[in-house]
Amino acid sequence: MYANPIKAKEMQYRAFEHNHTAGKISDVFDSHIYRRLLGKRVVMGGATASHEYFSDPRDVALGLSTDGFCPFKRHQATAWPLILFDYNLAPEIRFHAGNRIDLGTIPGPNKPKDFDSFQWPAFEEFIRLQHGVRAFDVLADEFFLLRGYLLLIFGDIPAMSMVMCMTGHKGFSPCRMCKIRGVQIPNSQNNSYYVPLDRSFHPTVTESDSAIAIYDAAALPLRTEAEMLRQAKEVRDMPNKTQKAPLIKSLWHQRGIPLVKYQVPLFSAIISV
Repeated sequence: MYANPIKAKEMQYRAFEHNHTAGKISDVFDSHIYRRLLGKRVVMGGATASHEYFSDPRDVALGLSTDGFCPFKRHQATAWPLILFDYNLAPEIRFHAGNRIDLGTIPGPNKPKDFDSFQWPAFEEFIRLQHGVRAFDVLADEFFLLRGYLLLIFGDIPAMSMVMCMTGHKGFSPCRMCKIRGVQIPNSQNNSYYVPLDRSFHPTVTESDSAIAIYDAAALPLRTEAEMLRQAKEVRDMPNKTQKAPLIKSLWHQRGIPLVKYQVPLFSAIISV
């Protein structure tokens, strides 16, 4: 894109065209996560680099999207495309078909059991992009070190549950953002959980002194990345499955932990949140 005069001009949106107004969100570059990265040195593998996040106007902000879809009418098989979006482009054009970067597709017919194994080639390239790769800027007529940062990963709840190694929307603590806990339908054969804000008349609440009866949608108890990674590593580092099982059960029921596999998500090593 930087070798193409038209695309290179369009790629200047992030650095030169977007205007940030404090307290106003009009694009991803107004987010707290992006703003706090500015002026912060890049950390790779525990080592601090000499360059800062987005210090070069040509640094690229990237977003990864994935979702499962059924390519055939019978809906008996699924595939999972991996699509990268360039947020240096203006919102009006960044999601156009000609601007997306198709990394590949995880083949079916079933949902991938180990999502990270398919993401490994992309992971390696993201690491290289943090260091910088040689590229040509046609507007400046020079070679430079092109750097890119994975700013966000997005998808629907099943897709994000797979990426983040979580139980999903039917789990006891299904939300990746907050700690709301699920309840089951009383006297039902359905073992799935659901998460009403008001569960004041539910048996599990009326019989417990510690259960939350009503959740405030505007003030839900939020998770933190550090907390999730710490809990995942706690179980991951147990020496064997026999010792992991009771710890997983304890964490899941006592703390409302969403991780089902307790595998530290691969992209937590490079995504900047």
